[in-house]
Amino acid sequence: MAYSKRSGNFLPKQDIDQAEYQHNKQYIKMGLQMILTFIITGIICEILALGYARYSYQPVSYDAEKFNAGQKIHSSLKRQVALIEESRPNGINVLAIMSAVMSAKPAEVTLLSIDISETKSSFTGTAANIDSVNLFCNNIDLTGFKAVVETIKTPNQNQTDGSQQFVISVEPDKAKLSPAGGNKK
Repeated sequence: MAYSKRSGNFLPKQDIDQAEYQHNKQYIKMGLQMILTFIITGIICEILALGYARYSYQPVSYDAEKFNAGQKIHSSLKRQVALIEESRPNGINVLAIMSAVMSAKPAEVTLLSIDISETKSSFTGTAANIDSVNLFCNNIDLTGFKAVVETIKTPNQNQTDGSQQFVISVEPDKAKLSPAGGNKK
């Protein structure tokens, strides 16, 4: 007759469990020590990081006068940006007109006022002599526009600098504009 039950261990079930526990006790203890070591190391590192952050933090100090000056510059720039954004209404290309005028301006010419509109742009300034005004007017090169000297005021005898005041207007060139209306045959 064959005996099917395995009889390699004659200890009762409670003693077998106790023996397995004693055998695995060192592994369990080592695992708990490892977990506890990681937790304690993490807590220590976090405390050190918080302490370093607390003692290395320096509050930002700023000069109130410099801050107010910066605020003034900021508000001034915002106003100037708003002016630039409004500088191209109704198809007026202010940048092209100003670029052409400033590149044509001789060094002895000083501009006093600038008026740019849809139909006409006027530039008022002073110059040492009439030749500078004519040179300035002739050098303004804008496609589809022509520059004309409107007025020149000669200096009075009581003026000491002897500069001449002038007004140059830049208008669309009527000869280069296409005729209005439809095509007539």
